[in-house]
Amino acid sequence: KNNETTVSIAAALGMADWKKLNTIEFNTRFYKKFTGHMTFKLGTIVKINPKWCSAWKLNKLVDNGAVKLKAMATCSKCLKKEQPGDTDEMLLCDGCDLEIHVSCAGLAAVPKGDFLCDGCLQVLDARRRVNAAGYVLRDADG
Repeated sequence: KNNETTVSIAAALGMADWKKLNTIEFNTRFYKKFTGHMTFKLGTIVKINPKWCSAWKLNKLVDNGAVKLKAMATCSKCLKKEQPGDTDEMLLCDGCDLEIHVSCAGLAAVPKGDFLCDGCLQVLDARRRVNAAGYVLRDADG
């Protein structure tokens, strides 16, 4: 649903304490610290520990639109659409959402942790070089 709160997500999962959502590194990296009245737009990804709820409750919260989008992912390199049963898994860049097969990214397996495409790695490297040179980077707000 659109505009679900941290409290309503936890309640739907049968969790007694929504603050557990702050114990998962993915959540705190992307959303900082959850508060009880934080709202989420439809399609927002919140990671949970599957041990915290039953599979039935978890499936009730899955965004079926997001599942359909994943099934239609297109590799940015070979331009082939992802199909059920593909042995070459599709990666999604954690920096820009670029879709690419594991083999097209030049990898042997899905990496543990974050995956950044070549473009995002170049931006990250450029930022590190600028920071190392002593320049101050500013965001769009000044």
